[in-house]
Amino acid sequence: MTQRDGSEAYPCSITPNMPDSMSYVYDPSKINSLEKSLSVARLSSYTGETQGGDRELALKLYLWNTDISSSFHFPLQMAEITLRNSLDYQLQAKYGADWPSAPEFRLTRGK
Repeated sequence: MTQRDGSEAYPCSITPNMPDSMSYVYDPSKINSLEKSLSVARLSSYTGETQGGDRELALKLYLWNTDISSSFHFPLQMAEITLRNSLDYQLQAKYGADWPSAPEFRLTRGK
């Protein structure tokens, strides 16, 4: 399939820039095995993006999505730790080092 600009497109509605490591060729038995392990339902959103339900491309899209998702892990982890530590510092400043047990910190019903 050729795009308007003359470049080759993947046969699906999205055009991923997949790394060479995803150029692995899946034979039908491996595809069946992976589809059984991962589930048809899980892969259907990827298969639906391909022309003709190309299951090999669907698996490559699944791996591509996994790679993209994993790239967010470290920044999200740092943001979560930074927020948690910032809250802890502020709560310690107001209620003391044992702030979770501080009577002033505990929420009481009706107040």
